[in-house]
Amino acid sequence: MAHARRLKSISVVAAAVVASLSSGGALAWAQSPTSSSVHPHQFFVGAVNGVSTEAVIKVLCPGPANTGHALSGQTLQVNLAEGGGPDLGFTGTKAKAIVATLAFAKNVTGSLATFRRYGVAAPFPTSLILPCSGTGIVSFDPTPGSRTAKAYDVDVTFENEGATAGDPGSSFIAP
Repeated sequence: MAHARRLKSISVVAAAVVASLSSGGALAWAQSPTSSSVHPHQFFVGAVNGVSTEAVIKVLCPGPANTGHALSGQTLQVNLAEGGGPDLGFTGTKAKAIVATLAFAKNVTGSLATFRRYGVAAPFPTSLILPCSGTGIVSFDPTPGSRTAKAYDVDVTFENEGATAGDPGSSFIAP
């Protein structure tokens, strides 16, 4: 009986996630007053500036520059997912942490942040040199990895907060 209830609960959560995604919304994640530790066999969602899909990273690019630095106050976070599913990250059989990295054009950063607990925001680094526009991916990778582990990727758009309309430095063309 308990097994049937759990399956029904998982089905309801999965339906809610599918409905949210099809309507352009972000994935649902568990919100608890206290954070819990990252352990093997958990589904998770990564978030950039509070959203798990189509996030914006605000970059300050002075004058005609093609690169700049992320504005302070932006965040990264990993949240324990409600239920499971193919669109979620999975810690696999070994992970006890989740590492966030950024890829754009032909550049890949080192670790942006390492998460050992869900629900705890980490600052997005302001020291990185970023494009003034364009797109990238923040990948949340379980570590240590295993054959069953699956990363969660968040597509990001770089938005130049220092550009004005017609500013020749307001666009980034990937090499």
